[in-house]
Amino acid sequence: MVTVTHAVDAYMTDAADRNNGESSLYKKEGVFRRRLRTDPKNRAGEKIESRSMSLIAFCESKGIRFVYELTLAALREWRGTWKVNSLVRYKRQGSLLGFIWFCERSEWLPQNYALNITKGLGKIEVKATQTGYFMPDQYRRLIDATYAYSDRPSVDKHDGMTVGGERVRALTELMRWTGLRIRDAVTLERIRLQHDQYADEWRVILYQRKTGEPVYCPVPPHVADLLNAVPASQKGNTNERYFFWTGNGAPKTIVSNWQRTYKKLFVLAGLSAEMRCYPHMLRDTFAVEAILSGMSVDIVSKILGHSSIRVTEKHYMPWVRARQESLNTAVRRSWEAQGVGASSAKVINIKRRTGG
Repeated sequence: MVTVTHAVDAYMTDAADRNNGESSLYKKEGVFRRRLRTDPKNRAGEKIESRSMSLIAFCESKGIRFVYELTLAALREWRGTWKVNSLVRYKRQGSLLGFIWFCERSEWLPQNYALNITKGLGKIEVKATQTGYFMPDQYRRLIDATYAYSDRPSVDKHDGMTVGGERVRALTELMRWTGLRIRDAVTLERIRLQHDQYADEWRVILYQRKTGEPVYCPVPPHVADLLNAVPASQKGNTNERYFFWTGNGAPKTIVSNWQRTYKKLFVLAGLSAEMRCYPHMLRDTFAVEAILSGMSVDIVSKILGHSSIRVTEKHYMPWVRARQESLNTAVRRSWEAQGVGASSAKVINIKRRTGG
């Protein structure tokens, strides 16, 4: 009989062998293997429940040892401990089902077990939310705040200097004009900023397709200037390979550091008082403004690296509709210029279909 711990270890090894990304493996760690945290302030050393209990932690709390003990009732009970929003619950259940199917294919569970669990758990409905992005005025306020931002305000206020504003301004403009996620932006290699001498423009290599072909995104000259002149951090740390990362530590750590920086920047810009802000909105700002400016959804989808245009449409449908309405208005105006009104256009269309 196979234990849950052994099955999870095998599942994680298989995921790594299939070249799952570091972030994907980290998320799977949280779902299946990460134990409960121990609160350092708890003098008794008692374990406390984190936002969501991992599968192994749940099994330990319930005395479940073997894979065959992962019944539908047990998995429903575990799902009830997930203190997260509907989208995260949806993704987490998908990971759970992937694990159960892995166990069945490994012949640790009987045939049709995974299918019955899939049907039994049902589908988690995700509440659709409108994508947040920065309006032009809000984005200008954000950039203005970078000129007043300081990583060390208690020191800088005495000498009138600010350290860190140039770096956060360069990173902000990079994400705004390329649609890069914050993780990809803070770990961007300098070599990926290239100058096309024939087109006389700067461009950033966003990612590589499975075929190995790179996907580029041109950037405005001022963004290239900011990147080429980005200074060292407040401690003087820099790296010849990266713009914003020293190369030391895990990427998730540097992302967390920059997220704290943006939290302060949003407050400084006065945006936190108006709405919930987060760095990912810069990626959304790129997509929304591109769509509203006439860029096709297919191209936006390719730049963002979405697996399908349907993913792009799902996230940005309100603005896709707005763009379509703008196109419809332009077509109607062209009718007027040609001396055709909406009512006469209908008559012409009917005659063509009936042969009249």
